Amino acid sequence: GGGGLTNEKAYQLGKFARVALGTSQIDYNGRWCMSSAASAGNQAFGIDRGLPFPLADIEQTDVVVLVGSNLAETMPPAARHLDRLRERGGKVVVIDPRRTATAERADLFLQPVPGTDLALGLGVLHLIDARGAVDEDYVATRTSGFADVRRSVAAWWPERVERTTGVATDELGALVDLLTGGRKVMVLTARGAEQHAQGTATVVAWINVALALGMPGRPFAGYGCLTGQGNGQGGREHGQKADQLPGYRMIDDPAARAHVAGVWGV
Repeated sequence: GGGGLTNEKAYQLGKFARVALGTSQIDYNGRWCMSSAASAGNQAFGIDRGLPFPLADIEQTDVVVLVGSNLAETMPPAARHLDRLRERGGKVVVIDPRRTATAERADLFLQPVPGTDLALGLGVLHLIDARGAVDEDYVATRTSGFADVRRSVAAWWPERVERTTGVATDELGALVDLLTGGRKVMVLTARGAEQHAQGTATVVAWINVALALGMPGRPFAGYGCLTGQGNGQGGREHGQKADQLPGYRMIDDPAARAHVAGVWGV
């Protein structure tokens, strides 16, 4: 399979392999390319949901932070949402070691040393907490373990982050100013933040940034993972992934297998 297939084709391909051919040997690139984000989503939310809102919602947020995403070249039609956001006064932040076409659209561009996205995320969390900008009611009622997060970021003061990432303290402060100044903030990660040894931890850190600000669940705000291809998320949710059946049902779950078998009449 592949992340370029439509939902309908992905579903039919998975069903054809398992029912017509009688084989479990079906897979697609999304099982590996987004594995860090999937693992982080499961750790943080209990589900690998990917992008929980339409891309068009970008136009209605106050601030969007793109971590390791070159949206303008990997998903060109979606780049217009960044332009429309800026037209209505919203801000675009791009975090990427390379100055990309997406970075050229940014109001704030941070250029960390390759592989230091995790340190930057921890530094952002540290500064949000140090400024007293954590949404305390939200984290108390809708999260667990936030005290552990606070302890883990305590040592990531801005000067240490600058030495590690190359991102100046004033740039880090400018990012946190934008994050804490908006009622609606989106944090979107992509392959650049994920495909390395600390990919899962990196995505968890940026998810925690969104949670610290109380954004997930708020309209036109929250955390999302951008796919590498147009329908990478639909591909895995419709059954062309080796370890999943349609509807994000895990193949090693007897109840899930029984449900899908009943739907398919096999």
